[in-house]
Amino acid sequence: MPKSKEELEAEKKKREEEQKKAKADLDGMLDKTRPKNLSQGVSSGLGNIVGGIVGGVGILVITPVVGTTAGAKQGGILGGIVGLGGGALVGAIAGPVIMVAGLGQGLMQMGRGVAAVPGQITQPRKGNWWNEAVGKWIETDLDKEAAEIAKIRKDDDDILGEA
Repeated sequence: MPKSKEELEAEKKKREEEQKKAKADLDGMLDKTRPKNLSQGVSSGLGNIVGGIVGGVGILVITPVVGTTAGAKQGGILGGIVGLGGGALVGAIAGPVIMVAGLGQGLMQMGRGVAAVPGQITQPRKGNWWNEAVGKWIETDLDKEAAEIAKIRKDDDDILGEA
């Protein structure tokens, strides 16, 4: 029996949500943060390469299974065979793409690590510190900090007003 328009729309929305989740998972596997030094760059790069390989192999394995299951639900044995072929085709395309993306991102992170070496040497000598949250060197000027703190009011009148 053919599915209703509402059922088809619900399935489409579910697929879109699954695709968004898969993209978020892939982005989580591929670390894009700027490394502080060579060791962080190599570590992050290797993690991206391994993540790309694992993700690619996972896609190669999972898509034929999902295709077969979906095809069998829709069209029985023939639908399962068609779904297996479609899933294998999608896996054969998407798997290597994810692997290459992981390799590319990994090599880029390693290159960033190499590029960070001069900063790793010079920035601490200038009194700067590495901020992990933003991925960059932050200047520490205690005179500026003291001036900013001096601007802060000693009481809460500016907040409370005439309460």
